[in-house]
Amino acid sequence: IADHPDADVTVYEMNDNISFLSCGIALYLGKEIKNNDPQGLFYSSPEELSNLGANVQMRHQVTNVDPETKTIKVKDLITNEEKTEAYDKLIMTTGSKPTVPPIPGIDSSRVYLCKNYNDAKKLFEEAPKAKTITIIGSGYIGAELAEAYSNQNYNVNLIDGNERVLYKYFDKEFTDILAKDYEAHGVNLVLGSKVAAFEEVDDEIITKTLDGKEIK
Repeated sequence: IADHPDADVTVYEMNDNISFLSCGIALYLGKEIKNNDPQGLFYSSPEELSNLGANVQMRHQVTNVDPETKTIKVKDLITNEEKTEAYDKLIMTTGSKPTVPPIPGIDSSRVYLCKNYNDAKKLFEEAPKAKTITIIGSGYIGAELAEAYSNQNYNVNLIDGNERVLYKYFDKEFTDILAKDYEAHGVNLVLGSKVAAFEEVDDEIITKTLDGKEIK
């Protein structure tokens, strides 16, 4: 918009927010943000883009793109109404979403994803009800969440199918140091174990692994 002030710019977004910095989720859930206000994790907003002159359509999903006719089909996710719109130039910045593996029990209300703002908000609200938090995956976000929750005195289990935390990013000499630090802070590392199922028992959920472990 700044470079082409005469252009008509329309933004379609299927979510109810934009520009969330997911790299800061652990800071939010670790309550390290001033006043626990997550707005600092957004670098823009629909209102800001509108003030710049963009036509921002939130909760709208593009369901089809026809490059020959230069048209798109758009669905309003609130009213379910559909329409066809023309474009001169199309820019696709769809972001990403987590691949949810078909693990038995993964649809439990006690199993949460951690990717976007709505995921983080739900975790922020629900975590205080728990004493133990189990995290699947020791990539950057999983590793940071384990630190954030252990610093708040939760019992934390960190599970990964690989034998080392952050194995994709650091050599063994570094991940061994990290593992010792986690254990020193009370994090239960369950490494080299792949999740087989989640099972709800009373008011808790048990994570079962392929090698026969049951993590509560």
